[in-house]
Amino acid sequence: MPLLLLFFLLSFTAGATEVKYNYIPAKNNLSVLKPKELEFVAKEIRGIKAVRCKENICQIELFPLLVDYSLEGFSVFSLPKIEKYLGLKTFYRYSEQRLSSIAENITFFLKNRGYLDASVKSTLFVSKKGFAKLKIHGKEGDLYLWGGFDFEGNKCFSQKNFYRVYQKPFGSPFSYIDLYNALDLAKELCRKKSIYESFVYYREPPRVEKKSLIHFAWKNLREGPFLFINFLSSYLDILVENPVAGVKFLFSKQNAVYPKLVIQTEGKALKLEIEGAKKIPKKVLVEKIKKFARSSPFFSTLKLQNFLLELYRSKGFFDIKIEILRKENFLKIKISEGKRYKLEVRINPNLKNLKLPKEKFYSREVEKKLVKLVENYLRKEKYLYEGVKVYREIDKKGRKVVLTIFAINLRKVAIIQT
Repeated sequence: MPLLLLFFLLSFTAGATEVKYNYIPAKNNLSVLKPKELEFVAKEIRGIKAVRCKENICQIELFPLLVDYSLEGFSVFSLPKIEKYLGLKTFYRYSEQRLSSIAENITFFLKNRGYLDASVKSTLFVSKKGFAKLKIHGKEGDLYLWGGFDFEGNKCFSQKNFYRVYQKPFGSPFSYIDLYNALDLAKELCRKKSIYESFVYYREPPRVEKKSLIHFAWKNLREGPFLFINFLSSYLDILVENPVAGVKFLFSKQNAVYPKLVIQTEGKALKLEIEGAKKIPKKVLVEKIKKFARSSPFFSTLKLQNFLLELYRSKGFFDIKIEILRKENFLKIKISEGKRYKLEVRINPNLKNLKLPKEKFYSREVEKKLVKLVENYLRKEKYLYEGVKVYREIDKKGRKVVLTIFAINLRKVAIIQT
């Protein structure tokens, strides 16, 4: 954390520590800490890569301090977006790995904003004192828009239904991330009708045509007002920031990409009959079972049984019993839930001022919430600690869960930043 002066008010007597750095540091008084405390505190300070202490000497390895960077060769449309994406600030410390990979990150960013031919190079110089200068030069190339998909194979959904769920405006900049999302969506829609395998993949090369944004504006308007509004909002900043260039851009023809999605499906629709479900509604169970079946590469009743057992145990039902009968695509699930286990919470070491909400029954969700509350309390009260661990004791005789939350190596310290 650059130009940051740290003062530590310790609740114990601190001995002086000799601190050495690989680069010139900001002013600080880390040397007042003992080596053990310094190692703890260093984890909270951005800009410190590593700390190694031996006896009374600590070696602190700092990240380079970025003092200057430049972006060249990019268009007025892309430049502000790239700067925002990078989020770089001068006189902040960044790892050499992050600074060295800037060109790759910008290339990835541009190619997922429609600039499939983008090319970016960067030069990084780090002085012996740790001052970094970064020079970035790039070129976007032509813009490629998404025109829609060409579907091939088993039609397990209508194109209209797919686009309604997909909710991406036609004519938006092409993005590989969006393409992968489309593959997942197509597979999801297909698997809703099958408990077995569904394969959806992208076949290259995509079909490319020349289309203007006006063409896509009308296409989105025909599909629905929501798509049309999203389409306009995605290009509004171009018109506002560069009106002349923006109007020319809107009416000129661009490359429109139509990726081909190939679909292969097998199997029949899953039919369920559930008996004995009371605490978890049947409707919820059906949705979870179908989601599990769709996400599982190899569906089996044993896997489903283990999934349901874990689901109930996560809700505090540790006496749960489940039997599954299967005939082809028909499943009959018999559930004996048993009693829900109550919750008893213990904190080690005891924190007198910590107030936790009273929870009658155990659940994994409640456990995570309590751990989070303990961690928030420790940070708020300026404690240093190695971590928070949970020991869960299941008392089947008393039908309760004894949850002990441990704060490891607790230390009291107040940190004031100016």
